[in-house]
Amino acid sequence: DQLILTSVDKTHARGLENLLDCYPISKIVIPNNLQNNDFVNAALEMIELSAIPYEQWDCDGESAYTLSGISCNLIGGTDRKLGIRLNTDQGSILILHSFTQKMQDELLASMDLKGDILILSPSNLEKQDLLKSALNEIAPKQIIFPAGADSVASRLYGVQTRNTYQEGEIVFRTTRMME
Repeated sequence: DQLILTSVDKTHARGLENLLDCYPISKIVIPNNLQNNDFVNAALEMIELSAIPYEQWDCDGESAYTLSGISCNLIGGTDRKLGIRLNTDQGSILILHSFTQKMQDELLASMDLKGDILILSPSNLEKQDLLKSALNEIAPKQIIFPAGADSVASRLYGVQTRNTYQEGEIVFRTTRMME
């Protein structure tokens, strides 16, 4: 399987060493223009020492990518972050949880992104005007917040919300493409 790091920071890559040690990974994809700090440098060194091929994704916009036989798109164009669109049996899942609201706003100004299900970070609740604008652009039927969003209303601007804090694991089914 492949590993896509949507961000190389303490929030999104703190378990990298464990993943590299415990799972057979054939390729790693990381965002471009990473920050130069101790954590990022240590993560890059860990990846290089693992001898697993890796790619710094530097494509702007949305580009098709095959992830272990699953149809997906990687979304670039913002420094230090990657978005992912997974095409599942439940619809299109747009994963933008690693983007700050400002980055998300800039991304949406540069491309048309729609998605049935939107995965966001609880930090995307901070600026309600940017959240409302993003929801109008993306037009999701559902928003999912990973852990840390324990007090989110069941609807935001008319869109159903779910979160792992209240529901536990949320599972989506995909159909692998024939290789």
